[in-house]
Amino acid sequence: MRYRLDYTVPTGSYAISNFWKRGGGRDSTGVNEEDQYLPPVTWDPETEKQLVRKLDWRILPLIWLMGLIALIDRSNLANVKILGAGTPDSIEASIGTQGTQWNWAISLLNWGFLVAEIPSNIMMKALSGRVWLSRIILSWGIVVICMAFITNPAGLLTTRFILGLCEAGLSPGVFYYFAFWYKPTERATRNAVYLTSISFAGGLSGLLAVGIERMNGIGGLKAWQWVFILEGIPAVLLGIVTFWYLPEFPHSKTSFLTPEEQDIAVRRLPATAPTMHDKTFDLGEALTLFMQPAQWLFMLSFFCLNFGSSGFGNFLPSILLAGFIPNWARYLLIFGVAFQSATHPILINYRQSTLKGATQVGLAISSIYVFQAIASIASPFLFPNSDAPLYVTGLTITAVVFGLGTLFYGLIPLALRYQNNMAQKRLDRERILVQDSDEKLKETLVA
Repeated sequence: MRYRLDYTVPTGSYAISNFWKRGGGRDSTGVNEEDQYLPPVTWDPETEKQLVRKLDWRILPLIWLMGLIALIDRSNLANVKILGAGTPDSIEASIGTQGTQWNWAISLLNWGFLVAEIPSNIMMKALSGRVWLSRIILSWGIVVICMAFITNPAGLLTTRFILGLCEAGLSPGVFYYFAFWYKPTERATRNAVYLTSISFAGGLSGLLAVGIERMNGIGGLKAWQWVFILEGIPAVLLGIVTFWYLPEFPHSKTSFLTPEEQDIAVRRLPATAPTMHDKTFDLGEALTLFMQPAQWLFMLSFFCLNFGSSGFGNFLPSILLAGFIPNWARYLLIFGVAFQSATHPILINYRQSTLKGATQVGLAISSIYVFQAIASIASPFLFPNSDAPLYVTGLTITAVVFGLGTLFYGLIPLALRYQNNMAQKRLDRERILVQDSDEKLKETLVA
C-alpha cells in the first residue's frame, strides 16, 4: 500500500494537425497513440468487428434509454415549476415552498450524488454492471413516483436527496462499464452515444410536461403529480429489463457470445484495462491515482465546465419564460449548453485511457463526477429570483469559470507527460537493479 506509478499512458498532443488524422484500431488503417498500448492481433479482425457490432446492439440501446429516462426524471422539477404557475394547482402552491426552498430542492439531488458516486462505482465492480445499473434505475423510478404524493416542502427536500442517492453512479457507472468491454479507440463514440440521450431528453422532458399538463384534475391529481408518476414508471420497467438483458463482464458466463467471441472480448483490450478479476478496491492504487496532478486537473476542469451550465440548465425554462430574450439569443444560449455537453465524452474517455486497473478507472471517473456534483450544488444559487430577468451576476461568473476550465483542460497533456517521465525513470531504475542482480548472481555461480 504505497504510491507507485509504474506504467506510462497516452498523453495527447497540442498539434492541431493531429485533429485531421484518422483514428482507428489495429484492425483499421488509422493509427493513433492509443494503438501502441493494444495487444497484438492474433485473431480474425472480421470476427472482432462482428463482436463489436453485437456488443453495440446488446448494450447501447439499453444504456441510451437509461440516460434518456435519467435526465427526464432529474430535470422534471424545472418543468413542473411552470405548470399552472400562479394558480392553486402549481406545485409551489400545492406544497407551500417559500424563499430558497426551491433552490435547495434542486441542489439536494446533487448532495445525494456527492455522497454516493464513489461507493456506487465500487459496488458496480463488486456486483457487475447488470445488477448494479438495474438497481440504480429501479430505485430512482420508485422514488420519482413517490414524489407525486409529497404534501409539503420537507417531503420535496427529502425525496430529492433520496433520488440523488438512488441515481448516483449512473453516468460514471456507464463509463466504467464501457471500460470493461471496449477499447480506448472505441469508447469515446460509445460515451457520446450515451450522452446524446441526455441532450435529447432535455427537449423531450419539456414537451412531456406540457402534454401532461392537460391531465390536470384527472383522477383527483394535479398535472405536476401526473408528471412524476408517468415519468417514473418507465424507469421501473427499464430496471427490470436491464437486470435480465445487460451483459456482466467479458469474463462472465454468457450465452449471447460464442466461445470465440468471448475469447476475443477478453484478449483484445489493453493491459491497463479493468477486468473482472481485479480487486474491487485497492487502497494503494487509489493513493497512486490522487497523487497524480493530472487527476486533479481533470476534476477541476470538469467542475468548471459544469458549474455554470448546470445551474443555467435548471433555470433555463424560467429564463425563457420571462420573454425578454430575443429568439436568436435563446438559440445561442441553448447551443452554448449543448456545446459544453459535447466535451463530456472527450474528457471522460481521455481520463479512462490514461489509467490502469479497475480501482483507478472506477475511482477516477466517479471522483470526477463528485466534482460535478459540487458544481451542481453551488450553481443553482447563481440565479436567485431577485436577479431575474437578466441574471447578470450568474452569467458573468459562468463565463469566468468556463475560462478557468479551458485553462485546466489545456494543462492536462503537460501533467501526463510529467507523469510518464516519472514512471519511466522508475522503470529504468528497476531495470538497472534487475540487471545488476543478474550479473552478481552469475559472478557468484562462476566463483
